[in-house]
Amino acid sequence: MIPERKSLNKLLNRFFEVTGRNPLLDIAIELERIALQDEYFVKRKLYRMSIFIPGIIYQAMGFPAEFFTVRFRYSACGRLACSIG
Repeated sequence: MIPERKSLNKLLNRFFEVTGRNPLLDIAIELERIALQDEYFVKRKLYRMSIFIPGIIYQAMGFPAEFFTVRFRYSACGRLACSIG
């Protein structure tokens, strides 16, 4: 497991203790586990469900699903800006 994922797992566990655990999170974690063992994902260094898990978090925070795309694009713009600079 990549180091930042350990930190994220701790935060996710604490977050879902407060909000209640979403069954979709278990699906996301299982998909991630399978992907981390699949040669296609490993070879391309595709580590985690970068959109699915934040979507579950946004849902738990009460954001309407219509806001998800905008939220994802903002974070993608931030990642792009960091990679350019």
